[in-house]
Amino acid sequence: MKKTITIIACTLFAFSAQAKWDMFKSHDKNKDGEVTKQEWVAQRKKVAKKQDKKFNEKQVVKLFKSTDTDGSGTLSRDEVEALQAKWEKGKKKK
Repeated sequence: MKKTITIIACTLFAFSAQAKWDMFKSHDKNKDGEVTKQEWVAQRKKVAKKQDKKFNEKQVVKLFKSTDTDGSGTLSRDEVEALQAKWEKGKKKK
């Protein structure tokens, strides 16, 4: 039983890691390993439209700036994954 639980946990972790990587790649359009503000805004606009939600560029740019913790003007994979972790933590609290 313990082995089964471990396998399930590893599978879920691998899926979660893949989902995070997929999200990063979807934003990094030129595949340079960083997400620019323009790439971020364009992808968030696309996601909002797909989800039939209102797009607020000012909020999206604010989120970009707060996620850019090193102040480089671009988002690294680690920064995007940290944001995703915050989103996941918020979902669990609801």
